[in-house]
Amino acid sequence: MRVTYLNNKLAIRLPKALIRELGLKSGDDLKIVSAKPEHITVAKDNRQAEAIGQAEAVKRRKIVEYLKYLKENPLPVPENYVFDREEANAR
Repeated sequence: MRVTYLNNKLAIRLPKALIRELGLKSGDDLKIVSAKPEHITVAKDNRQAEAIGQAEAVKRRKIVEYLKYLKENPLPVPENYVFDREEANAR
């Protein structure tokens, strides 16, 4: 591996084999597990992906709950209401 400058920051070029083994792609985060003068141990940091997954799960749950609520409590519509497409699209 070689340490180089990239946009005024130090960067490490990783071998293809390591990239494949860790399943890395551009933008992924790595965390340093241990660091000694002879070697560095790194691991893929999945906290961000896990947080996004949890947020999406909450969002899906809220949408499902809201749809159930609407099904049980439909919005009130006047008795004589008739939808007129022309009127709705008039400018």
